[in-house]
Amino acid sequence: MAHMPAEQRKDEFVEAAVAVIAEHGVRGATTRRIAEAANAPLASLHYCFATKEDLFLEAFNRVGLSLVPEEDDPAAGVTAGSFLRSAIDWMLANRDYALAQVELYLWILRTAPAHAGMPYETIANALSPQLARTFPDIQEEALSDAVWLAVSAVDGLVLQWFYRRDDEELRRLAAAQAGVLDRFVEEQRTRQDSAS
Repeated sequence: MAHMPAEQRKDEFVEAAVAVIAEHGVRGATTRRIAEAANAPLASLHYCFATKEDLFLEAFNRVGLSLVPEEDDPAAGVTAGSFLRSAIDWMLANRDYALAQVELYLWILRTAPAHAGMPYETIANALSPQLARTFPDIQEEALSDAVWLAVSAVDGLVLQWFYRRDDEELRRLAAAQAGVLDRFVEEQRTRQDSAS
């Protein structure tokens, strides 16, 4: 087996853990199964991650990082609605991550509740400055509300999709919810302007 840099190997283990969790759940995601899915020796997994829990936390946080859109054109701006639509598109393109995220969230609530907010904080910390650049005149509290409403909408829509398994319905509902979020931001800006 060819030598692989540790960061690349870690990425492979995270991808393998996500796939195994999506298929077998957290309980069925043994280190042996994850190493096999990564086509790597078990010892390599233990070298990259001190514990299985560390691997699970890394996988959990990666979803948060992946959901925040990169600003290809900062002048175009990111809105709460555009974040929601891009997050739903990403989840549909990465269904294993969506399913693993739900499984991992429940696991974290039971075993490490202090970490339960980790991906949400990751999203908020990345999305807030993007929204602030798009809407420099909005108050911080309204901006924070928009971020958390958008994140909540993603969670709710994804959970509903797992039940109904209708991609077109999910996209349609995401578009409707995106419109609601963008109207919320506009209302906050208008209320702010009239109060000034």
